[in-house]
Amino acid sequence: MILDDEVIICIVLNAYNSSHVVIINVASVEEKLEMKQKERILNQHPYSIWKGKNEYWYTYLPDSDSPNGRNLVRRKKKESLEGYIVEFYCGIGDKKVIMFDEMYFKWRNVQDQLVSDNTITKYDSDYKRYFKDEEFSDTPITEITEETVKVFICQSVKKKKLCKQACKTLYGDINNVIRSAMIQVHNRQSYGIPEGKNVLSVLSR
Repeated sequence: MILDDEVIICIVLNAYNSSHVVIINVASVEEKLEMKQKERILNQHPYSIWKGKNEYWYTYLPDSDSPNGRNLVRRKKKESLEGYIVEFYCGIGDKKVIMFDEMYFKWRNVQDQLVSDNTITKYDSDYKRYFKDEEFSDTPITEITEETVKVFICQSVKKKKLCKQACKTLYGDINNVIRSAMIQVHNRQSYGIPEGKNVLSVLSR
């Protein structure tokens, strides 16, 4: 680990507070450094972080693929959202994990420019009816399987008493969002979508 000025200062203070016995708690130093890095990144984050009426926490993140240059993300807990922001800017990991809900709004960012205002209003209504505050919406794209889709649709039909047409609409929305994920990704693995068999196999039958 390369020591920077902050680490050196922590070591000196630890030594002084221990009656000049130099005992370096590496774990403590690293934890303090990580906290400072997190605080610095969050302070430089250009978008606000807010809590919605649905008790979820929201913010925007830069997204070059979006027409607006940003992407709306949400998490159930503020700490989880802050951690995601830090990972985004630090580029931790080779794969970008994206939730269904985030991909839905990426699809909408484009789709809303192609349809009428009435259709946009219907999209908003459908989102509130089918996906808002649902556990399925917080599922990573890479974890959506045939079973996941079947269970979610069946639960939605029972809980919301969906008719046949509404069930088709729900299925179509899921289909469109996941197809959009495949189309938008230049490098498929940047979203963690593996080569070969994937969730599209269930939606393309």
